[in-house]
Amino acid sequence: MTTITIVKRKGQVIMAADSLTTWGDTCEDAQTVINNDKIYRYQDNLFGFIGSSSWNLLFAHYLKSLKEQPLFDTPETIFSFCLDFHRALKEEYFINPNDNEDNSFESSQFLFLIANKHGIFGIDSWRSVQEYRNYYAYGSGFKFAVGAMHALWDKIDDPSEIAIAGIEAAARFDRNTGLPYSIEKIDLES
Repeated sequence: MTTITIVKRKGQVIMAADSLTTWGDTCEDAQTVINNDKIYRYQDNLFGFIGSSSWNLLFAHYLKSLKEQPLFDTPETIFSFCLDFHRALKEEYFINPNDNEDNSFESSQFLFLIANKHGIFGIDSWRSVQEYRNYYAYGSGFKFAVGAMHALWDKIDDPSEIAIAGIEAAARFDRNTGLPYSIEKIDLES
């Protein structure tokens, strides 16, 4: 699993991610795995995927196959993208959409955050899109990360420091989150 934080403040959007990969009880840290960055940059967008380490490769492969560049500027355009992406996940990438028979929708088996000049967005397995006002986190350590960021929100102005504090709190208390972290920045539209 992983933890990814996202913060919007002072004309910037910051995304930070841990670097630990786990396989059951086995941990593969940054000293073992070279391609451990969990943030994927596509044009002026940052994507942070939770779950399988294959997501960055799969997502990059899918985006390269598109004839037109998708928009990630509103919850509606992101939702439309996710519908097409889900179809491709089933037909081209053989994802298992079965999560729980009590669910109303097939699962896309992903959770990811998007940061871009338009804001910060979170997408869940059923393609629901949330637009966040200031900060949030996804992943196994998200509760620790959100708690740390909330505690610092009124005390620290630097969005990078807030995002990093979230990752560091998750790494301290969540066994599936580990340092070092990576961090990326995008400037917001004026």
